[in-house]
Amino acid sequence: MIPIVSVRVVEAFTAAQLPLIRAAVEEVLAVSPRVVVLELDECPAIDAAGVAYVVDLHRRLRRDERRLEVHHPTERVRRVLTHLRLDRILPVRPAASSLDGDAPAAGAAVVGVR
Repeated sequence: MIPIVSVRVVEAFTAAQLPLIRAAVEEVLAVSPRVVVLELDECPAIDAAGVAYVVDLHRRLRRDERRLEVHHPTERVRRVLTHLRLDRILPVRPAASSLDGDAPAAGAAVVGVR
């Protein structure tokens, strides 16, 4: 089992992009990582469909005794996650600009979603 795998979302996390994001996440899940990280430092927005998918993915991973984390959300995305209190049910790491020396975990793979 791979410890951590990241999916970098660089487009809006919306219903229009959800099929592409879902496909990338399914590829990641195929390698059975313990932790799936959604890297949102370039994601300009998230809508209700994106939020619903994040919640569903969180529940799915928890059932399998795995974990979902959100890293470096843009300010707009962070505000949505905080407003909906999702930061209370899953780890949300702050924006990359506020971290010193934050590097991807060893062994992490990155799948870009465009």
